[in-house]
Amino acid sequence: MLVAVQVTGDRDMNKLNKSICHVCGKHYDNSAICIICAVHIQPLAKPKRKNILWNIVEAVFGKNLKDAEPRYRWLIIAVILIATVLVATYYITGIHSNISPSHAHMTTIDDDYFREWIMAELKYHGILDLDDSLEDFFYCTDVWRLSRDEVVELANSGYALAQFRLGSMYFLGNYVNVTQCDNQAFMWWHMAAEQGNAHAQHNLGTRYGLGDGVTRCDYHAVSWWRKAAEQGNRLSQLSLGEAYWQGHGVIRSEHQAVIWWRKAAMQGHSRAQFNLGAVYRRGQGVPQDYLQAAIWYRKSAEQGNASAQSNLATMYVHGRGVVQNHYQGAIWFRKASEQSYILAQFGLGWLYLIGLGVSQCNINAALWYRKAAEQGHAASQFNLGWMYEQGHGVPQNFVMSIMWYSKAAIQGITPAIEALEALEAGS
Repeated sequence: MLVAVQVTGDRDMNKLNKSICHVCGKHYDNSAICIICAVHIQPLAKPKRKNILWNIVEAVFGKNLKDAEPRYRWLIIAVILIATVLVATYYITGIHSNISPSHAHMTTIDDDYFREWIMAELKYHGILDLDDSLEDFFYCTDVWRLSRDEVVELANSGYALAQFRLGSMYFLGNYVNVTQCDNQAFMWWHMAAEQGNAHAQHNLGTRYGLGDGVTRCDYHAVSWWRKAAEQGNRLSQLSLGEAYWQGHGVIRSEHQAVIWWRKAAMQGHSRAQFNLGAVYRRGQGVPQDYLQAAIWYRKSAEQGNASAQSNLATMYVHGRGVVQNHYQGAIWFRKASEQSYILAQFGLGWLYLIGLGVSQCNINAALWYRKAAEQGHAASQFNLGWMYEQGHGVPQNFVMSIMWYSKAAIQGITPAIEALEALEAGS
């Protein structure tokens, strides 16, 4: 019996094109049923398409592309790509004396490398913290791409965005025809801030808060942070919250700190999210709420904040705010440990030692205790000393045991002092 098949859409038509009956071998152009055998037929396999990179490789090495014309075409594409990368490298690194890194956008390669370098500079100087993105500091993409002379012209004409940009150029001092100058940076930022530029206002607040380039003044720092925070600048919201928490430039208020941290956290700032998790866990400025603590710790942890990852792991281990799950605790401890976070390394070592959430393994326990101990964590130093004394996870070695016990004892760990006395009495 023949079955009528309705073909709908180009995609379905292509599937039925050039099909074969695997019973009698008859070919069809557009059919789903063989008229001889009355069985469903299968489309012929189509040859795989090679991607652009593979075609270039074949053209360069002279394989498979037998026709001269396609080979020449792909060779030309390869040369163009290589030339583009080289020119972009010159622009980005400023190797050519007449080329500024800020002109890298003229090539087909974007300026991600240059932006990462700028971020490193800003974080080194304390303008950005580890959670901040370049857009928090250097958000004006249009002005970003202008030359120094163009920025100066716009800044002198009173354009706040250009004034902010020029202040940033002087602060970094790594541009053609721009010498690093804190005074010039401060002057241009101040001009932009007076016109209401929130990013410039935040930078002024940070300079006053650190006493970098100006006399430290917590009152002025808070004043500029407040102006920016009220415009929604999440960095200033975080800084203003910390000022209220510490009582710097304002009367100390945990409640006000939480208000400003929440504003920054709602905008995705991971440190503000961590701070909210911490105050909910401790019940400071807000009623204690482990569920809310876990929620905010998770938001921060998922952005890579090691402190939040470690605290979330602890909540999983103890079942606070979440269903107790040692396996999840181990996962989050490991994420933080791989960022060299001491408390997480200690926690992961403890899980390996007693076999919670992971297979019990003294070797791994000693490994993570050592990482924390070498960073000065007293409890890890004591535990590592005990493992050397007992020969658990490491070869028994009383000299190493005494060394680690001594390091812990210096930091006031009473069991370490008692362990040293016992070893001396037994020797």
